[in-house]
Amino acid sequence: MLRPQDGPTRERKSLNGLWDFALDPAGDGRVQGWWRGTLPDASPMPVPASYNDIVSDTAVRDHVGDAWYQRQVWVPRSWAGDRVMLRFDSATHRAVVWVDDVQVAQHEGGYTPFEVDITEHVSPGRQHRITAVVNNELTWQTIPPGLVEETPEGKRQRYYHDFFNYAGLHRTVWLYRTPRGYVSDVTVVTGLDGTTGAVDYRVQAAGAQATALTVALLDATGTGVATGEGPTGTLAVPNVIDGSRAKATCTPSR
Repeated sequence: MLRPQDGPTRERKSLNGLWDFALDPAGDGRVQGWWRGTLPDASPMPVPASYNDIVSDTAVRDHVGDAWYQRQVWVPRSWAGDRVMLRFDSATHRAVVWVDDVQVAQHEGGYTPFEVDITEHVSPGRQHRITAVVNNELTWQTIPPGLVEETPEGKRQRYYHDFFNYAGLHRTVWLYRTPRGYVSDVTVVTGLDGTTGAVDYRVQAAGAQATALTVALLDATGTGVATGEGPTGTLAVPNVIDGSRAKATCTPSR
């Protein structure tokens, strides 16, 4: 999943910085509904970071189980009428996310990003509470794999790998906006016939406003070398020298 970039139709807001943070080795927060209010006994924690490596307390470094993150977020007033997305670039190893009191996402895979459409749960120009619980327990399905063992000192993890099981919100958290009509996926297949290059493209668009598409192929200097109209087609590029450095863009017409 490619990270969204700022452009004429997309705008990002980083949620990096200090979040409220609370460890929950007993899993009380899911039962007691910690997402419904302020986290109990919370302390500041930077995002992105591995919480194990931030403080000197061994209880934090060796924690096994749930860890809660929370912060208040302003949704820009200028985003009114647009689609609002919440994106986590990494949450190790699994996460559940709430906006205010509503669960909006659940994800497993600590090194893969995930995102969710929260348009119906936020109001531009208002502040909202974002809460995420992240669980670092190793299993045979996690990457890396491992096991959780009960010991007299509490839960401990048995590793089957040669590095520490760092955990937390390891990468940037984003809010970003798109138009209600937007490009949801792009497939590109390249070919070559002598010195003529061919770029077969297929663009998937969503939303009522995405009624027309213009596709442009740019070279390494940003100069346009071919254009096309519509969601599918083939771009021909004569006298190709080094097509590996070219890039394609597509823009929904509003």
